[in-house]
Amino acid sequence: MAVMVDHYTHQSRLHGAWTVVDLFFMLSGFVLCHSHAQKISQGQQGFLAFMWSRLHRLAPLYWVACLMGAVAAGLTLHQRPSLHIDLPTLLETLAGALLFVPNFGPTLWPHGDSIRGAMLFPLNPPSWTTFFQLMVNVVFFLALTRLPVRSKLTAALLALAAVNGLEWYVDSINPGWGQGNFLMGWPRALIEFWVGVALYRAHQRLPMLPPWLALLPLAAFMLCFLVDNEVLHLVGVVVLAPLTIAAAARTRLPAKLSRIGQRLGELSYPLYISHMPVWGIVLSLLPLPDAPGAVRTTLACVLALVCATALVPLERRLRAWLPRP
Repeated sequence: MAVMVDHYTHQSRLHGAWTVVDLFFMLSGFVLCHSHAQKISQGQQGFLAFMWSRLHRLAPLYWVACLMGAVAAGLTLHQRPSLHIDLPTLLETLAGALLFVPNFGPTLWPHGDSIRGAMLFPLNPPSWTTFFQLMVNVVFFLALTRLPVRSKLTAALLALAAVNGLEWYVDSINPGWGQGNFLMGWPRALIEFWVGVALYRAHQRLPMLPPWLALLPLAAFMLCFLVDNEVLHLVGVVVLAPLTIAAAARTRLPAKLSRIGQRLGELSYPLYISHMPVWGIVLSLLPLPDAPGAVRTTLACVLALVCATALVPLERRLRAWLPRP
């Protein structure tokens, strides 16, 4: 939700919400190490089976969101022919997106209520994280190391600090989404994923924590959203995000809170992958030109949540139709 509000308000409210993406990459490494590392290392799961399991998880809603993005772009282009994007260009871009191929063309595309170029996935900009997720999964399978736990975690955290320091130094904060920062997206995704792997391999050495104490790093991480300070955002990525994952892994929530967390978890990916197409469709079908920005944003957020809720059972059905990995 933080990323959604960030996109809908052009970073005017939650300045550091982009750091949730970094937490996502780390959490992905943690979860995949838990569910796949042993099977891979023992030869029980081959490369094709592993990658099919990842596509089986990520692709159905990704493809749905791509189609929604094409509809949103088509509606906008119909209303704004001055953009000069013809149907073959739209279909070509859609075909590339469905195949997880980044776009490096010079065309300007609608981006919510603005026009933007140089996006890797112009029909649904958040798709760049799915692309890097799949690429990092390939590296995870092919380059799973056997370093000692302590050395791996230390090296991963040092690398995380180094790459974020480099991003700040070259003025490329939050890279990976566009053509101009595409290359910096690789170390960002790879190192943060590997931090998650290292945290999984080290977390059992940590003591169990009471729920209230385990939630403190998450609360501090979320507070960083509200501050317009890049240094604090980097502290959130380098320090608070790893602490949040480690603390969450060493606590047991009460049954009621656990169920709430599970439901929110089910909504997270559908909401993240579909919120920008929903924004484009809302602006095209319900432009509300005289409405305050807060009204349009609130309406779009509500509709995005409704859409994400509907996508949860749809995802189950789509995954059931696909061959199981």
